[in-house]
Amino acid sequence: MTRYVGLSPSQCENLYWQPFQNYRHTAEQHSAPVSAPEATSAAAHLPLVFTRTGPGEAFQLSVLLGLAEGANHCLDANYRWQCGYIPAVERTHPFRVLPTKPDSTERALCVDMDSPWVTDIEGEPFFGEDGQPAPKVREILEVLTDLEKHMLKTQQAVEALASHKR
Repeated sequence: MTRYVGLSPSQCENLYWQPFQNYRHTAEQHSAPVSAPEATSAAAHLPLVFTRTGPGEAFQLSVLLGLAEGANHCLDANYRWQCGYIPAVERTHPFRVLPTKPDSTERALCVDMDSPWVTDIEGEPFFGEDGQPAPKVREILEVLTDLEKHMLKTQQAVEALASHKR
């Protein structure tokens, strides 16, 4: 399960994140979205597919991770990734850049509060003593901001393809 909330000192007070040691957070994912720049690398190892996030939703470019809903066949018994390519959205977990409101173009850095890598015990701080995002969080934000730009351009291309129903 995922529960993304905007990353803020009030939401993440007394919480930490741990850089993950395995990919157990992907165990129930049978597909993952990819951007056009990563599609070539991804396609060398995994099938590219067009998926929908729900009934009536737009198509998105994805890689197929498993043949059954809720099963990721790219993982071994210890949740280590066994395929030659790991989608960018999986490498940046528990973070995502998401719209602040439905249908909004404004985006915010969010964290999956249900992730096994978010903890109240120990790990990397989300914020520094000055209340600003910690350096590692700022690095992730830069990566995710670039990824979000690529995902939006990829989505535009997918929608253009979908508009030519044949």
